[in-house]
Amino acid sequence: MRLIRIKQWLRTAHVFGLAPLLLVVGLSGPVLAEEGTNGEDAPAAGTIYVPLEPNFTINYTDNNRLRYMTLALSLVVENNEAALDINAHSDALRHEIIMLVSSKSDETFKTHEGREQLRQELLERIQAILDQEVGAPLVSEVYITDMVLQG
Repeated sequence: MRLIRIKQWLRTAHVFGLAPLLLVVGLSGPVLAEEGTNGEDAPAAGTIYVPLEPNFTINYTDNNRLRYMTLALSLVVENNEAALDINAHSDALRHEIIMLVSSKSDETFKTHEGREQLRQELLERIQAILDQEVGAPLVSEVYITDMVLQG
């Protein structure tokens, strides 16, 4: 698979007046770059944050009362290939996340210890699914980047 040199492509897009179109359309998902002859365009090794989008809207019950929450998560992976695997299996991951979070009580979300425990449970479940689907856990951390409770 031949990858596009991002910097060169952006310069070309700007010359032909496509820069405003890029702002309107936007780019989503991980961005890959071709390794240049001098290595300046090589993808950096290390941490890549993969946001699970769109945000989750989840209902849960607490003392027989229906409540709602919105939840935003980002997963930490080591390379672009892992980020692509996350995107490829996002439906299975989203299902597991919704099932886990909807089974929790209000107290879980209101305390720091409860949120930390939830984060660890999410990590374990996500790693189990990825291990089953691609043969490796791929995700080293799960971050809760936004949480709003209502109800």
